Amino acid sequence: MVEGVDIRKLVRSLEHFHIKSDLTEHENKGLREAVQLEKRRRKRGKSLLDCNIAAPNKEGIFYSPAKVQRAREQLGLRETEKEQAAASKVEQKLQKQLKQQQLQERKQERELQRLEKQLQKQEALLAKQANQQLQNESRYRAKRPQKQSITVVIDIELPSTAGSDIPAAPTAPRAIAANTAKEASKSIPGPI
Repeated sequence: MVEGVDIRKLVRSLEHFHIKSDLTEHENKGLREAVQLEKRRRKRGKSLLDCNIAAPNKEGIFYSPAKVQRAREQLGLRETEKEQAAASKVEQKLQKQLKQQQLQERKQERELQRLEKQLQKQEALLAKQANQQLQNESRYRAKRPQKQSITVVIDIELPSTAGSDIPAAPTAPRAIAANTAKEASKSIPGPI
């Protein structure tokens, strides 16, 4: 039983130390975050003079009002130089973007001109091919003799059978040969 009581005490003390450890870890984490936040928020003051080295015997350094004024002017100059440098960087960036945009526009323009030239070449080639085909056809027609069309017209007339019950015998058909349809229509004689 004595051993059981000692074990319980050990378990309780272990739990107690574990909880304390967790709490201190949590507290440390919160403190670290607070320190980081404070570092981000705090702006360090800039030294007014570059030669801000204390005397070796840790005595204070005194400056004349003229030195302070010159230091403030130099600080102002540094600030304006920084602002000008930032402005020039922005200007350079804008110039670079503008230049890239102009290059892109020129590239598109050249591509458009190239496509137009290609289209004109294709149109010229098609026109040349069509012209050549027309010339070939006209040469072919000039070399080839013209075939004359022959029209055959067959004319059959039936005699009228007015008043008789017997049908009339048909007359023999006539064949007329003509070179053209106009000649055939002119050369058709009347009834036989």
